[in-house]
Amino acid sequence: MIESKVYEFSLQGEDFWAAYAAVAIAIYLMLSIGRMGMFRKAGEKRWKAWVPVLNRYTEYKISWSGAAFWVYLVLSAAAGILSYHGSAITSFLYSEYALMGAGLAATVIQIIDDVKVSKSFGHGGGFAILLILFPEICKLTLALGNSEYVGREGKKADGQ
Repeated sequence: MIESKVYEFSLQGEDFWAAYAAVAIAIYLMLSIGRMGMFRKAGEKRWKAWVPVLNRYTEYKISWSGAAFWVYLVLSAAAGILSYHGSAITSFLYSEYALMGAGLAATVIQIIDDVKVSKSFGHGGGFAILLILFPEICKLTLALGNSEYVGREGKKADGQ
């Protein structure tokens, strides 16, 4: 008779949070290293890639508009606040609609920015889709590859 052993892998308690922290740190490192290279190519200071809110603002600034970042930030914050305190603020039905609207609007703004980042580094729609789906890998590709910063939204600063 053949005995089989089944090994169960389960992350619980402290193991789960340790694994979660390791993955979060790895993603943050990948994004920061990618942004550091993007900022270098765009003429921005590389240290900005390591400061949590400033890195996203700088990315919006080099690809689209700093004002779009503030709209994105307010919508994201509103979605977060409503998801946590929604039913206490207004009636449940209206808070859910506001949450969905704010979250959807913030997501659309982020997608538009990803398309503009792609154009700003001379890439097209295919790379933009990859940037939306796999931002960590694509930003590393922009930083370490032969992509050149061609200006906001792909428009050269000298008018060419």
